[in-house]
Amino acid sequence: MKNLIFIVLVLAGLFSCAKPEGFVIKGQIKGKESGDIKLMKYADGKWVAEDSAKIEKGKFELKGKTTLPELRVISIMPQTVVAQFFAENGSLTVKADADSLSKTEVKGSKSNDEFMILTKEIMNISKETHGLQQRYNDAMQSGNEDGMKKARIDYEAMMENQKVYSKNFIREHPKSSVSPLVALTQFGQQMTAH
Repeated sequence: MKNLIFIVLVLAGLFSCAKPEGFVIKGQIKGKESGDIKLMKYADGKWVAEDSAKIEKGKFELKGKTTLPELRVISIMPQTVVAQFFAENGSLTVKADADSLSKTEVKGSKSNDEFMILTKEIMNISKETHGLQQRYNDAMQSGNEDGMKKARIDYEAMMENQKVYSKNFIREHPKSSVSPLVALTQFGQQMTAH
């Protein structure tokens, strides 16, 4: 009898340590009391719904499953993106504000933490790039050839900085699920060209 109890306890311990088969997202959207929300995944060349739910009193729950950390999108119907993130099996939490969805926080996924580091840096570079494009347009409208040339040089330097940052990210996160996405988006065209 003691042996049977021991075996049951060992099996219970093994099952409790096993990786969860799916993920559960518990979310809250301030300023959005009701509505429909969907969890989207990329499959067969397009975004498809993996799960859907009703927002009730600003709260929602979505479920999904993945074998590896993968990119997912949460969208309020009709087609307003709340968050783009890397999902991993386990528990995830989402905190959002309907007035500033770009600041949505997703927690509970190590891959997503790495993805957010990357996204923040790329967004900063993107803002600077937009400023350089505006400088170029202003110089072009006023016929300022030197201003156009300077803006173009600065823009090319900024794009090179983005590539360097991406290479460093891959080097510093060699086992991250985010790194292949970075390689594909930043260097995919170069790889297929050779």
